[in-house]
Amino acid sequence: MTENPNKKQGKTLLVIVSDDLNKLVRKGEIVQRYYNPDNYFDRVELVSVSVSRFTGDSQILRRMSGTAELSVTWIKRPSIILTLGWRRFLLRKWTKAALDRITLKPDLIRIYGLRLNCLLALAAREKFQVPLVASVHEHGDINRKLEIKTFSGPFKKIAWWLYARRLKSISRITLNRCDSIICVYKAGADYVRRLSSNKTDLIYNCVSSDIVPKANYRLSDPPRLLTVGNLIPGIKGPVNIIKALKSMDVTLDVVGEGPLLDFLQHTAAEKSLAGRVNFLGYKANDWIIRQMPGYDIYIYEYLNRELSKSVIEAMLCGLPVIVNRHEDDPVVEIDEADGLVTVDNSAESYRQALLNLLGDQQLREAVGTKARNHAARHFDPAAMELKTAGLYRKLLTPATRLEPPPG
Repeated sequence: MTENPNKKQGKTLLVIVSDDLNKLVRKGEIVQRYYNPDNYFDRVELVSVSVSRFTGDSQILRRMSGTAELSVTWIKRPSIILTLGWRRFLLRKWTKAALDRITLKPDLIRIYGLRLNCLLALAAREKFQVPLVASVHEHGDINRKLEIKTFSGPFKKIAWWLYARRLKSISRITLNRCDSIICVYKAGADYVRRLSSNKTDLIYNCVSSDIVPKANYRLSDPPRLLTVGNLIPGIKGPVNIIKALKSMDVTLDVVGEGPLLDFLQHTAAEKSLAGRVNFLGYKANDWIIRQMPGYDIYIYEYLNRELSKSVIEAMLCGLPVIVNRHEDDPVVEIDEADGLVTVDNSAESYRQALLNLLGDQQLREAVGTKARNHAARHFDPAAMELKTAGLYRKLLTPATRLEPPPG
């Protein structure tokens, strides 16, 4: 997408995230114009509220601001213990200092995720009197329940339970005071409904617009499988997928890192899969989408309820996709009617699905084509970008701006 000659002139966007930008760059999650859809803004100020100062090359981040000038500000996250769970009356001094660090007066504020960045964003909204857009990237209730199971010992579980309660309180305050809510998955919309009566817009996460469709469904020799994602115990990681590959003549490339990595490597060695399961670490998103058409099947295992961006990219590419289903899903994001092969979260279920696809080229092509058609209708990157830019335009048109209900 080229620079938009009809965009509003002189507009500034303030983006406040809780991400460690160093990790964001290391993970390769850099998508063109992610922070500046349709090049609508002339300036983007990216504020990271995190533990670590960004030490990388800001030129890498500039891709996410499109044609806009980008400035990056790091604000050290205060101790959650010393502030009794980020209580606002104990954050007044920190909040004032943080607001003073913001160098540009914004026309609109956008936050990604619901963490401490919310409280700074609410303060910035009050100071600058501009619209605030919050985006929800998870089902907070489900994820906190999954996360607490990963902790051993009562003290850690209690501490995490208190943290989860505080996050939910911050989320409720934010969702009831912001001007607009974007849910990047249907599961997020279910979570919002539990906390707020405010309207939501479903706008799926923007992925790369440079995805090349798969053209050849003949199998590689040996067949090549791909999975991409953070490796987190009890949340996501190809545990049952690796177990399913025992005695199968295929290769699996695992892109991603995380605390589950050692266990996965041990499992692969235990199943005599050395040389067939390759742990590649993090790879840049550009590398992933360039390589994707060369794989035969995309396979994914997760317990949380977010629709992985890599699954969306695989569908847009036209790869046959195997994912596990969840019987207790509050909403079904996508299923077999949309071109996926869904399985129970067990090694045997993954194995049977793989054997069915590997043994039938027509089935692989039919599944991949159906997935690509569904993705083109619902997840098209250009459409998601324009939808987001359209929401910004509406919020910045005085006649259409609405005051949110009191928090």
